[in-house]
Amino acid sequence: MDEEEELGLEAVRQWKEINQSPSTINRYSVKRVRRKLFREDPHCYWCGRITVLFDPPIGQRTPGDTATVDHIKDRRQVASVSEYRAPENVVLACYGCNKRRNDIEQDRRENKI
Repeated sequence: MDEEEELGLEAVRQWKEINQSPSTINRYSVKRVRRKLFREDPHCYWCGRITVLFDPPIGQRTPGDTATVDHIKDRRQVASVSEYRAPENVVLACYGCNKRRNDIEQDRRENKI
């Protein structure tokens, strides 16, 4: 095995260690986290509406009561990515609340609010 292959394998090992850590939620485990949060409590964290687990086909509109994963603190409110992805910062939210919060944050970033 040459040096490039060893470096490539080491990079893969490091990536797996970071992304398989139980203290962080990565983009590959969002469905699993959403299902876990739904089993614990199917209500939206923000409005209290009962959510449903539904993955609409691509191009189809997402219903407002579909369960999504939302972060309590925005990326700019935390010190690191691992703090942003920490289980304490992740909640179940209905699609409507998640989109509304995202639109508000986007307006703030664009200085509209």
